[in-house]
Amino acid sequence: MASVLVEKTNFTIQGSAQYLFREFAKTYRDCTFINVGDDLGLENLRKVKMSYRPALFGEKFTLSRYSAQG
Repeated sequence: MASVLVEKTNFTIQGSAQYLFREFAKTYRDCTFINVGDDLGLENLRKVKMSYRPALFGEKFTLSRYSAQG
């Protein structure tokens, strides 16, 4: 599995997100899955990520700082 950590683009440039993903996919040709992460709750980012026809969805977690001091 490969992970694409940076894929945010300027939404005013049509097709830029798809172009970036395609270029990453070329690099990771030998990987079965490419993890593109969360949509961050952004509708336009969700649409782009869904256009990649995901094979599966991973479980989401939220991390927060815990202080035993109160």
